[in-house]
Amino acid sequence: MSLNAMTKDAKVDNTEAGSMLSRYSSVKKVLRSPVFKSVALHGAILISLLVSFNFSAKPLKFVAPQASASALQPDIVKATFIDSNVIEQQKREIAQAEASAQKRQQDMQRQEAQRKEVLRKKQVDETRKKQELQKIEQQDKLKREQEKERAIAQQLIKQEQEKAALEAQQKKRQEALDKALAKQLQEEQASMSQANQRRVLSEVEKYKALVHSKVQQFLETDGGFIGETCLVNVRLAPDGLVLRAEAVSGKPALCRIAKAAILRAGTLPMSKDPDVMAQFRQFDIEVSPER
Repeated sequence: MSLNAMTKDAKVDNTEAGSMLSRYSSVKKVLRSPVFKSVALHGAILISLLVSFNFSAKPLKFVAPQASASALQPDIVKATFIDSNVIEQQKREIAQAEASAQKRQQDMQRQEAQRKEVLRKKQVDETRKKQELQKIEQQDKLKREQEKERAIAQQLIKQEQEKAALEAQQKKRQEALDKALAKQLQEEQASMSQANQRRVLSEVEKYKALVHSKVQQFLETDGGFIGETCLVNVRLAPDGLVLRAEAVSGKPALCRIAKAAILRAGTLPMSKDPDVMAQFRQFDIEVSPER
């Protein structure tokens, strides 16, 4: 093969390298897509390595003599050097793209974490504010209820005080009225008692005279006890029946005659008035013979 043919093959190889760069540009575009960032990167690395291997392993066909081959050696070395630089550049760009994608991923994760943290803090703050508001509302409600209970208690106390004051006034008026009525009744009773006492005393004196007169009717003496007196205690039944006659003082002989006269009388005069009758249920009578 001639030198021009060999040069043509080298150019073909360079064209293939340029084609590979074009494919890499397409890969970069794919890498920029969020959907294929990680998978595409690794895929691009694998594809690039395969392409580089095929390119480097491709044999060069020389038909020219050995001397002509040595003359072409600088161009071959140059082409290989260019291809290695391209591959290294591809690796660096892929690494940079992967690092950039990883950084974007980390940034997105950090931003998502920040967003979640902000949302969490917001929710915590809202929950805290809601709890504080509920606490304030509960405190206000409790305060209102306590104030209402205090008002009711004060009203009840006021009513009790007013009731107690009214009862005290009524009691005082009633006591004054009772005292006045008691005084009036006492005065009336005193007046009635005095009148009754006067009446009773008058009746007692009257029945004493009647009893004495009847006893004198049954008194039998021979005139030997003129001026003498015997005091006899007499007990009567409600109808005037003599129940008992006992000498209290006096000469025994005269007292025997006096007791006998009382017992012979049997029934002595008795008032129907209970007050007068009470005076004659048991009384003392003086028996003295008359001329």
